[in-house]
Amino acid sequence: MADNETDVERIRRRLLDLEVRVHTLESIAIRSLTFVAACLLMLGSALPTFTDARAFDPMTVRLLTAPFEVFGSLGENGDEEGFGAAMGLAFLGLLACILTAVGLCFATWRRWAGPGLVRTAQIVAVLLLIGTLAPVLLTFAAAKPETDDTPGPAVWYFVPGAILFAAIAFNEQLRQLWCRED
Repeated sequence: MADNETDVERIRRRLLDLEVRVHTLESIAIRSLTFVAACLLMLGSALPTFTDARAFDPMTVRLLTAPFEVFGSLGENGDEEGFGAAMGLAFLGLLACILTAVGLCFATWRRWAGPGLVRTAQIVAVLLLIGTLAPVLLTFAAAKPETDDTPGPAVWYFVPGAILFAAIAFNEQLRQLWCRED
């Protein structure tokens, strides 16, 4: 009988050790993914999307500063004021989504979130995926040979960061690593 009790105790101890190991591996996995997603989004918004070399003073456009540059240049072209305001608001919304996504990446660090945080992450992920059109279109427009613009590396960081963030928000198995949905 004593041998059975020690076997049961040993099995319980091994089971507890296994639970700790699995929890540690899951923590490392989701924290690594969210850290990479946050870094890619931050790099993609800070690096140049394109450089306009036609002017005397070349202008480098970054997603991080694009809303402020658009709003700052509104008075220069009187006929395009409505379009410029719309673009400035779109870039401002994209900047808000980027900052929210980076904040959500760091919020998942503690590995416990409720349905509200999940819903917010999913909404921001959809908006980010739509917002990836801006740097992609700007990069492709700058890559045309008839323009003097130079495409920047931002798209190569921002798009994978948005896709990884969307995978973290929508993939059921990844979401189980950071969210306890009751």
